[in-house]
Amino acid sequence: MVRKPPGFTPYKPPKFGAQVGRPKAYKEPKIPTRRKRDFEDLLCEAIRRQVKVAMRYDDDTMEREIAPYVVFESEDEEVCVSTFQFYNPAKPQDGNEPRTFTVGKIETLRITGETFAIDPRFERGSKRHYRILCSI
Repeated sequence: MVRKPPGFTPYKPPKFGAQVGRPKAYKEPKIPTRRKRDFEDLLCEAIRRQVKVAMRYDDDTMEREIAPYVVFESEDEEVCVSTFQFYNPAKPQDGNEPRTFTVGKIETLRITGETFAIDPRFERGSKRHYRILCSI
């Protein structure tokens, strides 16, 4: 017979469906950024005219050049813009690639007047585009 040390309790596996491991951390609900309707309107105008825009985003110090494709509301109630970014001075190695920006984090925005061709990689009707405000 095996002797058990004092205070020894045998391992009992958790019951089926019980949480195992550390509990998940509480996540604060996400508060949408303030809407910038004037920027939304300007982006929609650029989409209608199919022209590039220059913008400063969040804490950028210089302007990026983008081609806006869709202004939409996300499931998180954020107004966003799906674009193809042509130039980002902070990362000049980044080429023409798809990006999504939150309109509320755009600091400056201006229409350049330079037209662009629609990129074949553009996903029309993407699931991310929860409620479309304007689109190519």
